[in-house]
Amino acid sequence: MTRITLARLAPDSDGIGVVQDVLEDAPGYALATTGRLPAGDAAVSLFGELPDGRRSEDKHVFALIHGDDVVGCADVLKGHPDEDAVFVGLLVIREGIRRIGLGTAAYARLEEAFREWGSRRARLAVVEDNRGALGFWESVGFAATGEVRDYRAGVVESRLILMEKDIRAGDDTDASRVSR
Repeated sequence: MTRITLARLAPDSDGIGVVQDVLEDAPGYALATTGRLPAGDAAVSLFGELPDGRRSEDKHVFALIHGDDVVGCADVLKGHPDEDAVFVGLLVIREGIRRIGLGTAAYARLEEAFREWGSRRARLAVVEDNRGALGFWESVGFAATGEVRDYRAGVVESRLILMEKDIRAGDDTDASRVSR
């Protein structure tokens, strides 16, 4: 069984360094979403991004740890877009260790945390052209809501597909049965 531990990161030089290292070890994510390699300040930007009306204490940036290794990172916003929800802004695993269940295990651990916070649903947005990400999120129980938004970042012009999952305890989706 793959077990992932979450370590909340602070927006200090250590936390920024961890996130930047993961992002640089996962260049495919930046290429798929911006058409460019990760910027040198990508982690600083990630820590600073907040929707209007949200507080910095609602933002949680986690290192995803397997054994003694940081295998990825996640960015989530508690209570967004409303108090019953959590918004997953990012979940990325280092490219050299993908497709061995770490992403699924990481999401399962995050979902446990979301339930502990009292969240009833999880939301996220995926760049439509990022087919691998769409497939991953569907595999852990997310479904498109029908909401789409225009998307432009770097040289990528696409649409954002909004997805959602009911995460209440007792949910019987495949993701809630993942080995933790």
